[in-house]
Amino acid sequence: MSDSLPIEHPEQSALRAEIDVLRTRLAERMAEEHELLVVVKPNLLALYQRKLGAWELRRLQAEVEVRGMRRRIELAQAAINRSTRPDWPAIEAAIEEELLRWKQQVSETIERIAAAELRLGHLLSPEDASELKRLHRSLVLRLHPDLDPTGSSEQRRALWDQVQRAYEQGDVEGLRALDLVIGTDAPTPSTWSGLESLRQEKERLGRQLATIEDRCRHLLSQAPWSMRDSLEDPEWIAARRADADARIAQLEAERSRLEPILAQLLPSTGYGRVFGSN
Repeated sequence: MSDSLPIEHPEQSALRAEIDVLRTRLAERMAEEHELLVVVKPNLLALYQRKLGAWELRRLQAEVEVRGMRRRIELAQAAINRSTRPDWPAIEAAIEEELLRWKQQVSETIERIAAAELRLGHLLSPEDASELKRLHRSLVLRLHPDLDPTGSSEQRRALWDQVQRAYEQGDVEGLRALDLVIGTDAPTPSTWSGLESLRQEKERLGRQLATIEDRCRHLLSQAPWSMRDSLEDPEWIAARRADADARIAQLEAERSRLEPILAQLLPSTGYGRVFGSN
């Protein structure tokens, strides 16, 4: 009785090699997409806030103030047109409700600016960021459920969840530890048999790769990813700041025009001075 191994169909070896290449490329694209979403996007948004957030905040604050002045004048004039005295407490209550959404935007903008500075002040060093990326891509290849042709066990899924959490938190030490725990134990095409199953796996991986490459291209074509170069362009930043300054100047001019109109409508109790300080 011969102990020799069965002769393999020539196509099987070629398919295994092609599947290896597809799995590696797919793992790289999966890691790239995740990086775009959980690292690149928040970093770009934070950089946007650092460079333009203060200008947008001043513009928004000026918008809120002028909107409030317009509505005070409109509501007071409407009362006068009805031959009644303006009910200023009621007017203020109505305006407060109308401007609530705008004031919430002001608060949210302030919070975004603060969060951006916090994030940008705690970025990983280039060396740690590079190692985090390398470890994550390696672990994606070994653990990602979509790359496991045998079906992930609960234990492997739990490990995968830990990998994702560590990566999203920038926990280099955590990924190092998981890399050691997991080792090189991962499903590989060399354990598969059957010509048809290999063909199907190659087709499956090819479809997944095409889909994720399309998703990555779509992301990169949209903000904030499409703004990456612009945020490093001093001329682009200066132009956006100039646009905001121009709008703020328009709003300040309108405020100056509205102030005497509002002063004539307000009672002579100094209320106008109180409003002007808000």
